[in-house]
Amino acid sequence: MPLKYLIDMPRAVTVVGTVHGFLFILYMLALGQTMIQLKHSLGWAAKVFIAAIFPFGPFFIEPALRREQAKLENKAATSSYTEQ
Repeated sequence: MPLKYLIDMPRAVTVVGTVHGFLFILYMLALGQTMIQLKHSLGWAAKVFIAAIFPFGPFFIEPALRREQAKLENKAATSSYTEQ
């Protein structure tokens, strides 16, 4: 927006907006794939989706995602240890 109004470059908004939309669609596809692979509920996906929409939302959801990641890594390390 600043480029559009301060420097009179409306084309920049079109380009950046298109890239932003494409990246958000990729994010949603990754969210869907994660939900399926980790067998998460639709409620979990809805929380992550809502966090992606609101400014600073990811900062609020990140601690829970980090705890979940640590559990998954611990589980993977434990299962690979018992297989040896």
